[in-house]
Amino acid sequence: MIAIIGSSGLFPGSSTKEAFWDNLMQQKDLTGIATKDDFGAEPELFFQSEKGIVDKCYSLRGGYIRDFVFDPSGYKMDSAFLNEQDKLFQWSLYVAKEGLRDAGYINNDILNQCGVILGNLSFPTLSSHKHLSNLYTDNVESQIQKILKNPDFKLPNHQGENKGPQILDYTPSGMVAEALGLGGVHYALDAACATSLYAIKLACDELNAGRADMMLAGAVCASDQLFIHMGFSIFHAYSASDKKFVPLDKDSAGLVSAEGAGMVVLKRLEDAERDGDNILGVIGGIGLSNDGQGKFLLSPNPKGQQLAFERAYAQYNTSPEETSYLECHATGTPLGDVTEINSISDFFAKYKALPLLGSVKSNMGHLLTAAGMTGLLKVLAAIKHEVIPPNINLEEPVQADNQWISNQQMITKSTDWNNTNKQAGINSFGFGGTNAHMIVQNYLTDKYPATKAKQKQELSSMSIIGMDAHFGDCEGLEAFSE
Repeated sequence: MIAIIGSSGLFPGSSTKEAFWDNLMQQKDLTGIATKDDFGAEPELFFQSEKGIVDKCYSLRGGYIRDFVFDPSGYKMDSAFLNEQDKLFQWSLYVAKEGLRDAGYINNDILNQCGVILGNLSFPTLSSHKHLSNLYTDNVESQIQKILKNPDFKLPNHQGENKGPQILDYTPSGMVAEALGLGGVHYALDAACATSLYAIKLACDELNAGRADMMLAGAVCASDQLFIHMGFSIFHAYSASDKKFVPLDKDSAGLVSAEGAGMVVLKRLEDAERDGDNILGVIGGIGLSNDGQGKFLLSPNPKGQQLAFERAYAQYNTSPEETSYLECHATGTPLGDVTEINSISDFFAKYKALPLLGSVKSNMGHLLTAAGMTGLLKVLAAIKHEVIPPNINLEEPVQADNQWISNQQMITKSTDWNNTNKQAGINSFGFGGTNAHMIVQNYLTDKYPATKAKQKQELSSMSIIGMDAHFGDCEGLEAFSE
């Protein structure tokens, strides 16, 4: 099994775990209306209250990172260079470093055997937009010159300062690895809104296979917010400015997007016990599934969601009956929330289990690729403090078709979590049916006795004993070879 020994987050309204927890317990709404700094231009230029207007967004609401100042010192890269980087890199560096600090492993020899898997929303950032904007400007400018028959017509380039092409030199995971001296595997991935838990699952695989002795895993969402708001307006995914946004509420009209980053530090449980690490939680299983063609890009599939549940609980033969809390994906979209509640209700009814339900998105919106990190850090803090923060503003909870999950399971006020064995599930479901369910348990010294005597197994060489190929018009190995 895998232990979580450190964590960090940079979320709307908080740059520390302590501030994040205080905001949840004080039931704060951390969303707000976009400013010029958030969009890189005056938001009112792009706002239109009606849906479906080309090149307009009908919602300016979001969970924004504000008043955060990056400190470029203490990394193994030039501080002046790091100070010029896009927030995509700075946020990734910050949460990675703070996660290692929380775990007690800054500048430690184990970093030579530590890797990082970082989820990243692979959309344009504010800096890349600025750097490439002349491509768009020049193309449009030449067409307008032809229409006006005026070769002297000029369009102004991007309004903001362009710091240069640094964003093209590194992947976020590559910069984190170099800046922190990590010697293990590193790469970035995008699995839509399930990205965070995919990254953690793949990091666990590195540890279980013996390819690393410690792993960083997390996700960042630092894309150009104007681009994000334009895109989600095309999907009609937002709650309009005059409509309700409340995850798990019948009257919620859509989601609110947000930005931020989060990271956890992972070790094999037996190694964490041996090294005397502060174990924040134990991963009791992670299940992934993908719907493939499924229903439709934006239509969640209950079958795929339940398959993720089944795989998570089967990984270590974890009991669904012991899950007392579920941190739901629950973005506030009517179809998504109802589908998720039905999936949960159908699955847990088979085990006669009635977990409590909540969603941190009610406080700060949907962090897209980094959404799973807000849910995970909420669960880890709830385990520590033995209390679960409430969903804010929830008045009319959605209902499951089979009625197994009801209003009684929705947390609308701070709720004590005094169970000796605390087990929570975390859902992350993304566009196109990328589904993930993660089980987190509190660490009890006498709960995992088998790990104390367990030795790291030597890996055996693997043999390939069969293969075939079918690519395009090539059927079989002979055709492929030819």
